[in-house]
Amino acid sequence: MKKITHHIIRFIIMNILVLALISPFAVLYGPFPNIRNTVIGAVATSMHEKWLYYIMSDAQVKKLLADSRGNGSSTQVISNFKNIHSDDLKLTRITSSRFKGYLLEISDPTR
Repeated sequence: MKKITHHIIRFIIMNILVLALISPFAVLYGPFPNIRNTVIGAVATSMHEKWLYYIMSDAQVKKLLADSRGNGSSTQVISNFKNIHSDDLKLTRITSSRFKGYLLEISDPTR
């Protein structure tokens, strides 16, 4: 039994090490650009973008930082948003077998 436990612990440790070594490359070079941009943006806003230079070239880091910070399309969406002030509130009672509560819907997000 002791030998089996030792093998299971060693297997788990090896999987954790492989995951820790492979996951940065899978995120940065993998097929999911949204995950990559999220991680790059998080690293850049935490003031630790210097760590990216250890596994990528300067040109790649600058390009990814520019992509993760946006190219202006998000500000265009925000500028097209029409803010209509409304005093509408909707109170809904929510009940279940496990809880009772209320849901307050506010139609004007600036309130």
